[in-house]
Amino acid sequence: MPEIGWESVTVPSAVSAWSTLAQRFSTLPLNTLAQPAIDYARHGFPVSPLTGQLWQRGYDKLRHQPGFSDCFAPQGRPPSIGELFRNPAQASTLQQIADSQGESFYRGGLAQKDGGLCSRARCRPDAGRSQPASR
Repeated sequence: MPEIGWESVTVPSAVSAWSTLAQRFSTLPLNTLAQPAIDYARHGFPVSPLTGQLWQRGYDKLRHQPGFSDCFAPQGRPPSIGELFRNPAQASTLQQIADSQGESFYRGGLAQKDGGLCSRARCRPDAGRSQPASR
């Protein structure tokens, strides 16, 4: 498992698992369940002292990774403590995932965008399905 890079923090079947869990165990649809995260990404949140310190550490270590600064330091620096951080691209991504029940991530626009992480064969949406416990 790599220590740095998107593959170190990404579980390809996670999106499928969100959809499956919402369908099987929730009384609410995925787009309703995801709405708070979408709202935080779209409208922003104030960076807390602890988050600000950790964000700075992460920036120092990861800023040269492809896509990191674009996503987490869009002004060329990590957000300051108390600053309102917005991530409209993340909001759009989450909205597309929620509206398509995850299909966009595996087969739709998100899968094709910039050679999307899950456009590779190893990202199968069925990988998030639960299996019966073995005894």
